Amino acid sequence: MQEIMATTTGAVTTNVFSGEVNSLRTVLNLLKSIHIKNIATCNIYDEGITFTVVETHRVKAIAYIRRHMFEIYRKQQGQEVPTFGIGLNTLIDSLSLLGPASTPAADTCKIQYPSTGTHLVISRDDRENDVSTHCRLVTLEPDSENLELSLNDEPNLSQRAIMKSSWLKEAMSDLDKSCEKINMTFSPADPCFSLTGEGNNGTFEMEYPEHSESFISFHCNEAATYSYHFSHIVYCNKALDQSDEVSLRVSRDGVLSMLFRIQESHVEFTMLPYDSSTTGDA
Repeated sequence: MQEIMATTTGAVTTNVFSGEVNSLRTVLNLLKSIHIKNIATCNIYDEGITFTVVETHRVKAIAYIRRHMFEIYRKQQGQEVPTFGIGLNTLIDSLSLLGPASTPAADTCKIQYPSTGTHLVISRDDRENDVSTHCRLVTLEPDSENLELSLNDEPNLSQRAIMKSSWLKEAMSDLDKSCEKINMTFSPADPCFSLTGEGNNGTFEMEYPEHSESFISFHCNEAATYSYHFSHIVYCNKALDQSDEVSLRVSRDGVLSMLFRIQESHVEFTMLPYDSSTTGDA
């Protein structure tokens, strides 16, 4: 549900959260990168806002709208803002309605969340025409499909690498779309990293030497191969297209984190390893 109104300046109200983002375009790119299903869970913290989607109980994607991306960031001190759900289809459509901006000064928008259970309001002022456009988005119960995945425990990390996104994008574009799974192999010796996949047209393999241009940094504790559903890796394509760097981290039990740097923030995909008893779509 979406309501769009042309209004003049109204009364000032106290909101649980209100802010003004510096770059509407960047926010749109971040949200589009995690648009693998419609309902996202929104969390508002002192450090910024996150939008999270979970798919098939095996993949979690998070878009980080960090506090430094806001010209104004007001959150009631000491008050926890309850988590809520939001339709990404409507949110992306509404933000697209407010842009794209013709000038950097116009590439801003306001975000307001008056109180728990109310609409999320996004707006932009057109000062030249003395008109404000407001989109009021219905908030929902948080998505019940949750996935507790985190790779913040450094001792549990087995492999870490930062790559230029263009190199990984090239490898992904060469993969046979009929592949069921992708193998990632890390090694202390060259080639230090390789991607392999087997599809209807044969086996694909791409190898990366440690000192190649593709890596910004590389750390491998021990040689190991990890497998993931190809369909889960494909979820990352939009983030890969928008990013310039991607950080790969793998835990000792094979959980993969792919952190994509997009403009001044990040999108993170975390996924469980390949399971032959499930398909990538269930």
